Amino acid sequence: MSAEIYTEEVLNEAAEENEKIIQTLKTGKSFVVEAGAGAGKTTSLNYVIDWIQDHWWKKFHLRKQKVVCITYTNAAVNIILSRLKDCSFIEPMTIHSFAWRVIKQFQSTLLNFIKNGENIKFPEECKIEDILGINYDFGVKQIDDNGILHLHHNDVITLFSHMLEKAKFRRIFSSNYPLILIDEYQDSFSVLINKFIEYYIQYETGPQFGFFGDSWQTIYSNNGACGKIENEHLKIIEKHINFRSTQKIIDLLNKIRPELIQKPALKDSEGEVWVVHSNDYNGQRQSKGVWKDELPLEELSRRVENLRQHIISHWCQKDEKTKVLLLTHKLLAAQQGYEKLLTLMGDRLKQGDDPLLCFFQDVVEPVFEALEKKKLSILDNVLKNGVIRTKADKKIWHEWKEKLNKARAGSTFDMISIIETMNTLPIPAKVQEFIDLLKLPRDTNEETQKAHAIAAIPYHEFLAAISFLRPDAFFSTEHGVKGEEYDYVIFVVGRGWTHYQFDKIMPQQPSEDPTYVRNRNLFYVCCSRPKKKLIIFVTVPLNGSFKSYLSNLVGSDRIVSYCEFLI
Repeated sequence: MSAEIYTEEVLNEAAEENEKIIQTLKTGKSFVVEAGAGAGKTTSLNYVIDWIQDHWWKKFHLRKQKVVCITYTNAAVNIILSRLKDCSFIEPMTIHSFAWRVIKQFQSTLLNFIKNGENIKFPEECKIEDILGINYDFGVKQIDDNGILHLHHNDVITLFSHMLEKAKFRRIFSSNYPLILIDEYQDSFSVLINKFIEYYIQYETGPQFGFFGDSWQTIYSNNGACGKIENEHLKIIEKHINFRSTQKIIDLLNKIRPELIQKPALKDSEGEVWVVHSNDYNGQRQSKGVWKDELPLEELSRRVENLRQHIISHWCQKDEKTKVLLLTHKLLAAQQGYEKLLTLMGDRLKQGDDPLLCFFQDVVEPVFEALEKKKLSILDNVLKNGVIRTKADKKIWHEWKEKLNKARAGSTFDMISIIETMNTLPIPAKVQEFIDLLKLPRDTNEETQKAHAIAAIPYHEFLAAISFLRPDAFFSTEHGVKGEEYDYVIFVVGRGWTHYQFDKIMPQQPSEDPTYVRNRNLFYVCCSRPKKKLIIFVTVPLNGSFKSYLSNLVGSDRIVSYCEFLI
């Protein structure tokens, strides 16, 4: 957004916040930049990076020292890399890459850790006495023919943590990296943050740390994320300007989080927040397990889609985005039509990194699209060679297009069979392993049974899952939108996940109880995604304390039934 749509007052205040960071940076004191949703945390981090490059070249580059900027994803690493000057002394890295960078030279020490059983689990076929060296590349644990043990992602973190307990390593570490910036600090591994505090921050020695993030946006606590960082030797710098959302949404966020009051940066930005309930549904609701009191899935899907279409037709202007946030991946899978696939693949599908799914998504479907739309440049790009040179080539590929089209309407096994027959598409090793399992009797072992079950699923379930994983998909689970923003958001509050029951947890008195914090954080993250308007769609009966809680947040006049809202 351009500066013209912001008030001069808030731009000055935001500049003062950034100046506070720089002044603290100059003192050498470690600090935490606590930035509420939409408060420009990334902008401040980039500002600091630019300032360091411009002012501390001699301090670091000439001493052959590095400033490391630890980020959560490879995509974030690439964004920071694009901002850096040539031969920069600033190194953006993921925590796993950084951990391996600083420990890999200590091979004998690492081997001793592993051989002494330091929480490193091995594949059954791996014998400790056969290990001659250690490497970390793709995060898949295995021992190769040369006796090199390839570590899992978690193993790298475990070993880094152990190395930090050694005084000599800590001296070398702080000498090479006197300044460490950590983006999205709340999602950092607590086992590492605790060691940084214990050995460095507590004594105000070693590297200076700059933590950028928001403790209320911790939604990976079950995976060992640290969440809020507290220590008397850390300087806390709060950011209060919200550059994302309109006034009504910020009012909502301030009521949820009065400890960090935000101001809108946008001029003339009223916005809207609605609570839409389903008390007008008179049919039979679900009655079992985590789905108790939820609308039937078919009715839920119908209502969600009608609300989405209502927003598109009544609110959306050109190029504006609407996103529907659904509580559970199971609900989304039922909505989108890949429920069987989710049951079999579980987390591999949720994370979008299953080899078979990636193969269909990155190779098979782009090839089919290229043939369907006659975009040969896409085909060349996917297959990395000139595949159509003559009329005969065109005829062959036209025939393959027809066969692929037919297979897309069949089972996953049908698609795999066609791909094998083509003998043209590059099949990754992991996918080939899956295909080889299908050539074994189904009852060979559990892995083979699962492969056959996946192959029997209609291929359209893979297509539905691929559609969901697109960045521009209409639907998402809440975990999938952390850090994202949209013009309009429908936040579906219902059942389906034991970890989250907003209607029961949010009306409770604020506390540090892990269950409360987990629910509060995710509720806050979801409510903070929209730029203009938010609909909180409650699909379980709305009454009692939860209704009172929402009335306090949005006003009773903004709580309406599904039928009333669509009028």
